[in-house]
Amino acid sequence: MKEITLNNKKMVDDFILVDFLFKKGSQKEICEVVHPGQFLMLKNRTEPVLAKPFSVLNSTESGFSMLIKVVGRFTSYLKDAQLKELFYFRGPYGVPYSKKLNMSGKYITIGGGCGVAPIMHFNNTYSSRVEKTILGFKDESVAELINTDDAIFESVSGKTVIDSLEDYLKERKTAETPSVIACGSIGMCKALHEHSRKMGYTLFVSLDERMGCGIGMCKGCPIKTKNGIRMVCKDGPLFESEEIIWDW
Repeated sequence: MKEITLNNKKMVDDFILVDFLFKKGSQKEICEVVHPGQFLMLKNRTEPVLAKPFSVLNSTESGFSMLIKVVGRFTSYLKDAQLKELFYFRGPYGVPYSKKLNMSGKYITIGGGCGVAPIMHFNNTYSSRVEKTILGFKDESVAELINTDDAIFESVSGKTVIDSLEDYLKERKTAETPSVIACGSIGMCKALHEHSRKMGYTLFVSLDERMGCGIGMCKGCPIKTKNGIRMVCKDGPLFESEEIIWDW
């Protein structure tokens, strides 16, 4: 695993925006090979836990940033970690979104919660491929962590990302069939799958699953598809929603 240091940390409620720097002398410019949709496995020095997978929000020549929700042991440790503390990472893993999409077309991009991170990474990398973006959070306090005008807050508007998508589709001028990329909770992705059938758009979902190894060896993140069992970490995280057997 490669070494990184915690350079900056901002917290709002149970969300953390963290910036990591490559340790001097071990920089390999990982940012050039972390493509939207891929993830990194993070681990600290002392906790006896497996490395955990996280999507990259942004990357530079000196390091990378991530938007993380505090939900377990490692993320709780990260919440209390001191600046300049040493961490470890390996990767990147997963298939880049661009390998599964028609990159000559345009996409409506949707992120929910921490699923916003890879969506913003895609938007920033392929801005000419983005028709519209919708980033949804339960509460507006998260606005302190992300710099975007595309966020909607359910506590303010009373609308979910699906409500906002439906509003946009009704106002959309072109007759071309829309294509949507979404990343968020499994509940959000399932709901969007049903919505896509009703509204007639093509949907790609980036799945968030618990992972052990990150490379498909431990078989800890299986999903059933029309083409058999697939591993989210190795074969995904992006799948066309019609390919997935949702009631498995």
